[in-house]
Amino acid sequence: MSGSRREIVTMGAVALVATVIRIAIIPRQGLWADEIFSLAIATGHSLEQPANQSRPELGDYYESPEPRPASFYRTFLQNDRGADFTRVTRAVFLSDTNPPLYYVLLHWWTLSFGTSDSSLRMFSAVWSLATLAMVFLVGRRIGGFRTGIIASLIFAVAPQALFYSTEGRMYSLMWFLITAY
Repeated sequence: MSGSRREIVTMGAVALVATVIRIAIIPRQGLWADEIFSLAIATGHSLEQPANQSRPELGDYYESPEPRPASFYRTFLQNDRGADFTRVTRAVFLSDTNPPLYYVLLHWWTLSFGTSDSSLRMFSAVWSLATLAMVFLVGRRIGGFRTGIIASLIFAVAPQALFYSTEGRMYSLMWFLITAY
């Protein structure tokens, strides 16, 4: 086997291990509050705006004076296709302090793959796997192929990297942008 082919196979094996682990841990638990927040913002629903700025017709959360069934609250996690770039960015600026890139990309993702727990976490896993490739490239640039493989292998199995690479927040996208820069 030639050197370049061996390198491709080795990196492919690391990527396969990383992918299998991430897919296996995606269903580890239900969504927690910050992940629900990500999904609500990405589907154009503002959750934490001042009460005087709430516009329910734009999907903003509002506190109802009477009890509501769970189905009422689920609507804030659904992409009703009425949400567009403007509505998503409006929700970001009303409810969050982070720039809107993550939420806009997640919005497009949910239009294609839905708003399930697994879909939300898979979005992060995809960015994590893209980061894996970037970690390899940075490592290879600094110290050669072996350094790239070691760096990517560490990233593939590090507990913190695994946890945050399948969390429905912007961490994986941030890693990718940092390593790509």
